[in-house]
Amino acid sequence: MRVIFTKLLLLFSIVNLWGQTFFEVEGKKVLLAELTKGYKFSFKFKDSSNLFLIDSVITFSNSQKTIMKEVKYSNVRKENYTTINYSKIYHGYSFSKHFDNGKLRFIYETQVDSLNNTIYDKREEYLGDSTHRTNSLACFYYRDSLKSEGKIRIQTCYSGDAFSNNLIEYRRLIFFDERNRIMKEVNNMDSTIYFYDEKDSLISKKYYSFELLDDGFEELLNSKHVNSQCDSEYVYTFLNTDFENVKNEIVKLLFEHKSYLTNYDCRECLLSFISNDSLIKLIIHRQKRNSLHGEELIYFTITQKY
Repeated sequence: MRVIFTKLLLLFSIVNLWGQTFFEVEGKKVLLAELTKGYKFSFKFKDSSNLFLIDSVITFSNSQKTIMKEVKYSNVRKENYTTINYSKIYHGYSFSKHFDNGKLRFIYETQVDSLNNTIYDKREEYLGDSTHRTNSLACFYYRDSLKSEGKIRIQTCYSGDAFSNNLIEYRRLIFFDERNRIMKEVNNMDSTIYFYDEKDSLISKKYYSFELLDDGFEELLNSKHVNSQCDSEYVYTFLNTDFENVKNEIVKLLFEHKSYLTNYDCRECLLSFISNDSLIKLIIHRQKRNSLHGEELIYFTITQKY
């Protein structure tokens, strides 16, 4: 059933005219440049031959990636969700529309300056017939005029209801260094500190809660992957990327790497297989079942160029 839905979705979402391929966005045809299909599975080693499909997603985009359409189907809820993104269409202004089973639910707006720093963002929520706004959250960003170096950016957010009563929701301070890198973010709940390498690439972030200031945790964002005991990545050749063949390939790889994935010295384990051109990716992610969000998930994506 899931495969039939995906094929029908592609059939009705893609139009071929004059030797070119288009996808439809709100009644308009957009020239297709890239198509990505993704699947998310759950698994258990005791019955890993029976993968359970959680959801699938298809993403369409034009050549500049200024218009992107994402269609997600939940195999659990039997519902589909559509997101349409219009990126930097006018003076750094972008917005996206989010649909739930065909009904508009959210609209997000953002605007960036010439340095790609966010200066405005807004979220509007719609319920019922998708024409009446029920809640909104608008955030404004500006440099602190009291600081001569202008290295503190202030974010002020207002929440509103259907009657447009705007109330201050929260404020956030964003600190920059002389290279215009974000070094620290502070709000009334917590703070985040950023760390960079000598090439100005972000390598880690550290989060602190004001209630437990000494118990921050660090998230590494290595630009170049280095295999470790709990996180390994390999170049892999995928011979056939049809849905059923993908499932069979995953099962084979699960059994071949079972000892690695069942190394319970690791709180969580990542195993990645990526094609030479990086257009096909398979990521197997296992967390300990006794952890708070312990789960075993598999992500598979394939990108086609047009």
